[in-house]
Amino acid sequence: MKNKQHLIFQKNADKTRNRVIIPQFFINKYGRRFYMEINEDEIILRPVGKKEGK
Repeated sequence: MKNKQHLIFQKNADKTRNRVIIPQFFINKYGRRFYMEINEDEIILRPVGKKEGK
């Protein structure tokens, strides 16, 4: 079963610290822990799990 794509965000990394801000609604749902999959042409962030109590 393949996940449906719900949203697409265009994000630029911060110039001084190379950070990308993750939208608050996503943090509220999944928490702040992620796996970062780095491939040749893409980076995929996968949440470790759903946030407790949500």
